[in-house]
Amino acid sequence: MGPAPAFASLLFVAALSGLLHALVQPPRAGAMLAWVALVPLLVGLRSEPRPLRAAAAGACFGAVMLLATAHWIPAALVEANGFAPWHAALVFAAVAGWYAFG
Repeated sequence: MGPAPAFASLLFVAALSGLLHALVQPPRAGAMLAWVALVPLLVGLRSEPRPLRAAAAGACFGAVMLLATAHWIPAALVEANGFAPWHAALVFAAVAGWYAFG
């Protein structure tokens, strides 16, 4: 085990991993590469001894992936359900936080 990476670089690789994971989701071909998209996150977490930083990196991964794959939800809340745009954004942020932090 080497020295712990800087927290900013850990969050960067978590966000990169979340973006890569979002890029291989259907309808794009490449769903078999979803496991490869996790490699940057797992490599970054391997040398992180602090559990809270590791949890924050996982939350960052989840939030970026959700924002990239479910960006249509706020628009659907506004168009189909008559939500105000700020209310739809607030609901989406709450759902993203719920998914990210379990």
